[in-house]
Amino acid sequence: RQLLDVLYVEGGSQYTVKSMNDGSVLNTVGSDFLDLSVNSYDQLMYTSGRQHANLVAYDLEDNNESWSRQNMSIGGNDWFLGMTYFSIGRELYYGDQDGNKFLVSKSGQSNMVANAVSGFLPEEAGFVGDELVVDEGAVSLGHHSIMTFNETSGTLIQSVSIPFDPQAIYPKSNSEAFVFGHDGTQIRMAIYNLTTNSLWEPYSFGTMDLNEVIQIDSDRLVLLTNSGVDLYTYSSNGSVNISNQVFDKGKFCTTCNSLFLLNSNEIVEMSLQGSTIQTQTISNGVDLDLRYNK
Repeated sequence: RQLLDVLYVEGGSQYTVKSMNDGSVLNTVGSDFLDLSVNSYDQLMYTSGRQHANLVAYDLEDNNESWSRQNMSIGGNDWFLGMTYFSIGRELYYGDQDGNKFLVSKSGQSNMVANAVSGFLPEEAGFVGDELVVDEGAVSLGHHSIMTFNETSGTLIQSVSIPFDPQAIYPKSNSEAFVFGHDGTQIRMAIYNLTTNSLWEPYSFGTMDLNEVIQIDSDRLVLLTNSGVDLYTYSSNGSVNISNQVFDKGKFCTTCNSLFLLNSNEIVEMSLQGSTIQTQTISNGVDLDLRYNK
């Protein structure tokens, strides 16, 4: 497996996806933007808007739109509520304003539809073992619950209330997940155990703002905060600052063993020790993802 390119989104009157290789525009998202995600196995690039732009699967080899889902926003509410590609199952996940959750194949077929849970809207999601784990926010009460759904049927299996707003869910094992978020004052991390449907918090990160969490493996995660870049290791239950530069988005390159980090002005490739490998200047950067050859 080889890294082919870093794809990134620049904002403006129209959001566009560009190639880090040569700066060329690959596709135009539209007048608003939510997420970018790349499916390297099938060479598809997924983009979605909030209230205007559709969810689009773009074929990176044929350079055309493969399929799309319409943005059905009414009354100024975001229609798409989170979108990410899971290499497990090779499916795209997204949620919508009706509260439904979808797992979609490379051809655009819905392999799973998890119906809305009354009073809740889906936000972040992750795969743990064979289950889809979703952060659902209560529409009127303002609290959040972690809900587990069957990957095939979409049936709600269980839920548990969580005392902060989750921003990232990553697998720790086949029965546990890392859940990172913020409570309005400080960064919080919980370990969610699917077997016991319970949460516990092993570490306190302090009063920083959380921009992004990047998983390296089942033991290490990188936090992008308003204070810089921190590397957290679960086995030693400690966090080390590796850079004071502030970034908004990032990805870990599994073949390069390095981070690609983005803020509005630049993309930086950085080692896990904090050394800068390369830098590219951009304009109004908002998101990025990595394209491999497979």
